[in-house]
Amino acid sequence: MNDQTRGRPGVEPAQAFVIPSYQWMLSRLAAADSRIHTLLTFVATVTFAVPTLGKAIRPDIPLESPPLFIALFIALSICAFGVYARTHGGIQLPHPQKFYDRWRGKSKDQFENDALYFAAQAFEDNKRLVEWKADAVNRMSGLFAVELLFFFLWISRV
Repeated sequence: MNDQTRGRPGVEPAQAFVIPSYQWMLSRLAAADSRIHTLLTFVATVTFAVPTLGKAIRPDIPLESPPLFIALFIALSICAFGVYARTHGGIQLPHPQKFYDRWRGKSKDQFENDALYFAAQAFEDNKRLVEWKADAVNRMSGLFAVELLFFFLWISRV
């Protein structure tokens, strides 16, 4: 043990944490994508069902109505934003080729420390991506509530 590492835990315990943390982050990213996908499916289903339901409830209801057009525009906006949110970003991993090219001549300890540092940076990037996708679901849900309000206004018009 040299003077730099004395009193600090070794890199090995930290490296043992890296792979499970990536697996955990991948599951969070998959869950966020799944929520976006589920919400997109639900919005599309409701958007196509409500006009049919509205006509069944009130056969005289006009299809050329501003609240209906606004609701359909909001649905289209939700779908466009949802598709963007699903395709936005990807999991970040430290690239092995960069390690090979840049750190090949370094000591084992320095290489392990640098690899751990870059894994931590990638983890932060992945965390921000998951948070962004979760916020996207919240924004889409809020827009969906507004869409439902306009559908209600359309159906309940006197």
